[in-house]
Amino acid sequence: MPLLNEEAGLGEVMASLNGQVYPGEWELVAVDGGSSDGTVATLLAWKEKMPRLLVVPAPPGHRNLTASLNLATEAATGEIAIRADAHTLYEPDYLHRNVDCLVQTGADLVGGPMSPRGETTFGRAVAAAMGNPWVVGPAPYRRASTRRPADTVYLGAIRRHRLRELGFRGFPSGVGEDADLAYRVRSRGGAVVLDPAIRSRYRPRATPAGLWRQFYRYGKGKAEMLYANRRLPSLRPLAPMALIFGLTFSLVMTPALGWWWAFPVTAATWLGYLGVVCRAKPRLWAAASLMQLSNGLGIAVGLARGPGRVRRALDT
Repeated sequence: MPLLNEEAGLGEVMASLNGQVYPGEWELVAVDGGSSDGTVATLLAWKEKMPRLLVVPAPPGHRNLTASLNLATEAATGEIAIRADAHTLYEPDYLHRNVDCLVQTGADLVGGPMSPRGETTFGRAVAAAMGNPWVVGPAPYRRASTRRPADTVYLGAIRRHRLRELGFRGFPSGVGEDADLAYRVRSRGGAVVLDPAIRSRYRPRATPAGLWRQFYRYGKGKAEMLYANRRLPSLRPLAPMALIFGLTFSLVMTPALGWWWAFPVTAATWLGYLGVVCRAKPRLWAAASLMQLSNGLGIAVGLARGPGRVRRALDT
């Protein structure tokens, strides 16, 4: 579990991990990326209840998400590595279900769906938008009713020797390492399996600014994966790319050709579509529009920056 300034809500996350009902031995490796709040103190307070909790400080120069995940992989001693997130609460059988699915299917990577549960008014709107296929697309990892192959999973379980072979790759945006890992598993002939019995509750961003930053970085991550792997992990990013292209093209055409109607009609069509799929709920509409616009803009910026930054990051 990588962490950076996660004091708020961390106690509840730790309680859900401490409450795991698992018949075998397991450890929690928590890597702190240089927190300046009470994150480390909160972790250390749990050591009496969780004697197999290992708190690892990330050294300077390695204080980012992918470096923390790779440090955790090396510090762990178990046969199976299961990723945890400090914004997620876990059902008591979370570990058990991950291990069962990995053993039963023989897949290389398994995991459950992302199930967002907002705790504020805006957070609940974000959760509803993230669960709406007409807003975020039909990604299986966001909704699944049966165990099935998938392009990626939320968090995930993998045998540690396999994870050490592949490793997490860091991108300039600081995101996309999970989808990239799943893509490389599949590109090497491995299987990725999504199992809805693996249950957790993700806490989405609770403010518009936080949501914008998150999905903007997600968009840049998709562009960086395209440069790294020479293909997108799925076709879903094409939708926000088309949105930004359509809005930009119509905005340029308005003064260039005197098409005064182009931008207003394009924007109104997009916003009207969201109004329908969001059932005219203002907060849900606002969350959905922020997610799509910031994601598409992030993809456009990531593509415009070219492959150089990505290749340099992967070479380090």
